[in-house]
Amino acid sequence: MELASEATPTSLFFGAQPNAEGFYEKLGYARGLTSFSFKKQRKV
Repeated sequence: MELASEATPTSLFFGAQPNAEGFYEKLGYARGLTSFSFKKQRKV
């Protein structure tokens, strides 16, 4: 994670699995908003 944060020219965003938030918080990452998505049905 440290290599990724040093190598990227922008901020990093991760989608943590449920109950894995503590892993990122221990590394110093701030908890943000949860994202939601809607998958549209494909027309055949």
